[in-house]
Formats: sequence, structure tokens, C-alpha cells
Amino acid sequence: MFRKLIFLVYLSYYLMSCTGPVTQPNVTISGEVPGFTGEMIYLEELEPLNAVLLDSAKITEQGTFVFKFYVDDAGFYVIRTNKENNLLMLLEKDELVTIRTAGNSFGPGTEIEGSPGTKLIEEFEVYMEYQRNRIDSLGMIYNASRGEEDFFVVKEKLDSLFLTYLEDQRRYVFRFIEDHPGSLASLILINRRLGQAEVINEESDFIYLYKVDSLLQLYHPGNRHTLDHHERVK
Repeated sequence: MFRKLIFLVYLSYYLMSCTGPVTQPNVTISGEVPGFTGEMIYLEELEPLNAVLLDSAKITEQGTFVFKFYVDDAGFYVIRTNKENNLLMLLEKDELVTIRTAGNSFGPGTEIEGSPGTKLIEEFEVYMEYQRNRIDSLGMIYNASRGEEDFFVVKEKLDSLFLTYLEDQRRYVFRFIEDHPGSLASLILINRRLGQAEVINEESDFIYLYKVDSLLQLYHPGNRHTLDHHERVK
């Protein structure tokens, strides 16, 4: 009996040493999305080079869902019901995040509480929706003018307006870097295009890329997204 007891003690110790410490969830995402009742929703982590599926759940009949998971450092995450309907999030440890949307998409207007980084990204997405609407208007005028006698005059004006919109976005990005030093959200802004046009150029705007790198090294040293950006500018 005594020998059997010793064996069980050693077995328990062995199993504990093999499994290691269990990490407890330190981030919770609660959603109220009545427009998605009964659908599957997925949680992914965005690594610098790929996306990793972390969890999935079925949205309840009341239109709610909950994800609880462990975050070791600040990073980018996506919740989505499909490829077109998704919400990009910037999460940090110990955040309790609430998401509410009355519609059937995670588009601009989605209410976010408990995650300052995600709120910054959402504000930028609202601005980008404004930008897309302006570009769409240019496209409509362009198509309506094709074949008209003054087409090239109109096209020249449209090209000039597009450059104005592009410069507006550049100023938005530069102001964001100044107003939110060290925010990982800067990485989203400096890499976002306007249509097919590059907004931030690696050569002519290198000083801003370097500034983002320096601030991220200060505020998020060792972070995988910080290191990935550092490789880009060093």
C-alpha cells in the first residue's frame, strides 16, 4: 500500500512537470451582435506573416458571444463571421472588451469599449470609409465622363482631387504618430493604401518609419510586431 502511494505521488509529479503551468485567460471579448444570431464567429491572432485561429463560437439566439483567452503581449487580433465581415483589434493584457453593433456587419459605427488600441483602429476605419466614399465619387464622375468632349479636362481635375485626398491621408498618419507615440496601431496606418496608391513611401518617408520604430522600441521592446518593423527599417 505504501509503495503504491509513493508511485501515485511520483506519477502526479511527473504529469504536472510534463504539462507545465496553465496560463489563465487575461483578456475577455464580449459581443452583442443581434444581426449575427446563430452564425459562427472566429477569433484569430495576426502574426507578422500569418494568421492563427485561436477559437470559434456560435452566436447565441440572443445575439451574444464571449471569447476568453491569454495574451502575453500587445498584438493584433481579428474577430470575423466571414472574410468580408471582420473587426481588427489591438489588444493588451487584462482588457475586458465589449463590442456592440445593431447592424449585420462590423463596419464603421461598431461600438467598442475596454480596448483603447482597438478604439484607435476603429476611428481610423471610420476615416477610411470617408476616404473610400470620396474615391468612389471620383470613379462615378470618371465613368460618366468617358466619351464626352471634355473628358481629359475632367480627368485632370479628378487626378488633382485624388492627390489632394492622398495628401489628406498622409497628414492623418503623420498626426496620428505625433498624437499616439508608441502605439502599435501606427503599423496599420503606415501600411494602409488609398485604393491602389501607396500612402507612405519607404524612401521619401523613411524619417517617419524610423520614428515609429524608435517609439515602438521604447514602448513595446521585444514585441514581435516591433521586431518585424525594426527589420524593415534597419
